[in-house]
Amino acid sequence: MSVFLGMEESGSKGLDELLISRRETPFFQDIDFVCISDNFWLSNGKPALTYGLRGMCYFGIDVECAEKDLHSGVYGGTVFEAMADLIYLMSTLIDKEGKILVEGIMDQVLDLTDEELARYKDLDFKVSDYKTEIGTGNLITGDDKVKTLMAKWRFPSLSIHGIQGAFADEGAKTVIPRKVRGKFSIRTVPNQTPDHVASKVRAHLERRWAERGSTNKMSVHLMKSGRCWLGDVTGPNYSAGRAATKMVYGVDPDLTRLGIEINNVHMQFACNYHFRGFHSGDDYIRGSNWQGGDVASHGRAG
Repeated sequence: MSVFLGMEESGSKGLDELLISRRETPFFQDIDFVCISDNFWLSNGKPALTYGLRGMCYFGIDVECAEKDLHSGVYGGTVFEAMADLIYLMSTLIDKEGKILVEGIMDQVLDLTDEELARYKDLDFKVSDYKTEIGTGNLITGDDKVKTLMAKWRFPSLSIHGIQGAFADEGAKTVIPRKVRGKFSIRTVPNQTPDHVASKVRAHLERRWAERGSTNKMSVHLMKSGRCWLGDVTGPNYSAGRAATKMVYGVDPDLTRLGIEINNVHMQFACNYHFRGFHSGDDYIRGSNWQGGDVASHGRAG
C-alpha cells in the first residue's frame, strides 16, 4: 500500500489525523510496518537505509530600543542600540569551532556506543567529495570521515540564519532599527526534546542579557520545532528493508542517519543519491534509482 504525500515541506499538516482516522478501515488492516522515501544515498554507488534523523528548534531573539527607526547622525551615541545588543547575544551562542555554548544543551544527548561507532567506519563516504560539493577547502572536522558524519548526523549543531528588521539591501543607509529579530536554529538529536532545549536556550540568553546590562526590551521565542527520531536497526522492518535492497542492487545497504528534520518518520527507504541538486532548481532523480527503489519497496524482482 502506498500513500503519496505532497506537503512534507509545509509540515505534513493533517497527515497524522488522516491516517489515525482511517486505521480501522480494510485499507490499513494488514499493515505491519511503515517506511517512507524522503532521503538519499550517502554515495553514488551504494544504496542506503536511514535509521535516524535530527530534529530542529528554530528561535527568534527580539530586541527593541525605540518606537521608530532612528537616523544614526541625529541619534547615534545617545541610545542603547537594539542591533548592537542582538549581535552581542548571538555571539554568545556558538564559538568558532562550532561548539554550542548554551549551558546544559548536551545533557540529554545519548552516549556513543562501540556498536554505533562501528557502523560509521565502513560507510561509503569520501570527505574530499563532500568538500567539493560544498565548495570549501576546510571543515571543522578536518578530513576525518567518522567525525564529519557524526557532526552531520548524531550531534546537535547551531546555525545562525539572519536578522529581521535590519537594513540588508545594497547601499549605505544610516538607519538605527527600532526593533530587530535574530534567527537561529539548533538541530537536535536523541534524546533531546524541544521543551528541554528551549528552556536551556532561554536561560542562557537571559543570563547573558543580565550581564549585558542593557535597558532595551529583549524576548526569546521558539518559532517552530520538530522532534528527532531514532529507529531500531535490529527490528524486522529493517531486516526486510536490507533483504529487499540487496535483492535489487546486489549489496547490503549502508545504514545511515540524516541531519534534517522530517515529520511522520518511520524507516527511511532511499531511492536517490546525495549529489543531485537536493532542494535546488535542478533537483532530480535518476531513472535507474526510481526503478530500483520501486522494485525494492514492493519486494519484487523482474
